[in-house]
Amino acid sequence: FKPKSGKTVSIGRGLPARRRKCVHYFHMKPSYRRLARGLVILLVVSVTLLTWTPRLDQSADQTLDTSLSRAFITFATARGLNAAVSAVQGTEVSLGVGASATLSVGEVLDPVNDLVEQFADLMLLATVSLGIQQVLLSMGQHAFVKLFLTAVLVLWGSLYVVARAAPRWLSGLLILALMARFAIPLAAIGNDVVFRVFLEENYMASESAIGSAVANAEILSPEPQPPAAPDEPDEQGWIEELKGLHRQLQQGLDVGARLQRLEDLRQDVEETAEHVVNLIVVFLLQTLIMPLVILWALYMFVKGLLISAGRRTNSGTLTVTSTGEKDPS
Repeated sequence: FKPKSGKTVSIGRGLPARRRKCVHYFHMKPSYRRLARGLVILLVVSVTLLTWTPRLDQSADQTLDTSLSRAFITFATARGLNAAVSAVQGTEVSLGVGASATLSVGEVLDPVNDLVEQFADLMLLATVSLGIQQVLLSMGQHAFVKLFLTAVLVLWGSLYVVARAAPRWLSGLLILALMARFAIPLAAIGNDVVFRVFLEENYMASESAIGSAVANAEILSPEPQPPAAPDEPDEQGWIEELKGLHRQLQQGLDVGARLQRLEDLRQDVEETAEHVVNLIVVFLLQTLIMPLVILWALYMFVKGLLISAGRRTNSGTLTVTSTGEKDPS
């Protein structure tokens, strides 16, 4: 009888012990098994050193600080655009002496203003999300987490080296410790790489366009009216009336240019809607989608690695009698 690889076969069940032979077979050849043990030892040492090395934490801290500053700036820009568009919506333009009208541009800008308000709320949530990531990063840098991961990792590696399968609870603790220590730093660094490679150009263009729209809207915002002057003597009343008439004439002559600027503003703000959507996509990817994808990928990688290692160490045992029947034990 030729036993399968990875099984322990006992030949001659029931015979005297001196005539019983026990042959051990493993999944791998001895040379490959020694190589696997060496790789596991190297992996344990590397992860332990990385656990106590501050360089990874410093890179993650810097990355999250940059992302948080970027989110604050975009949030402030969104609030500024919202305030400026709201002010322009009710702008009154003088059409001549004693006449004025409220332009319909306010009704046109209302949907865009609603989008900007929702964008500002989203940026507030993105800022909070980045702040939570910073807190979790600080928790993962605590000495207790590092000591716990080191102890569990050394225990798991020791069991693998002596060819004993680690208990399920130990593998679960190792996955939990690895996620607590490395999930947030790796997610932050990976997220920053994705931003710089794929999203930074769109972000800069959209941020610049929204900033220009805010500046144009602030120029056309209605100026506060000066307080009413005290009553003048009757002999000077006709002089003030002439001054007011002169100001109205100047405003009437400038109405064409003002209308053109308002029309340009309307077009700019409508184009800004596209840039707002681009920024929404950027920050949704940065603060929600990409961190979850990276965390899931890290979890599946660690889980698959531990399962594969457990299968290699957990070589089954098969006992075969002299007649070729399997022993139920």
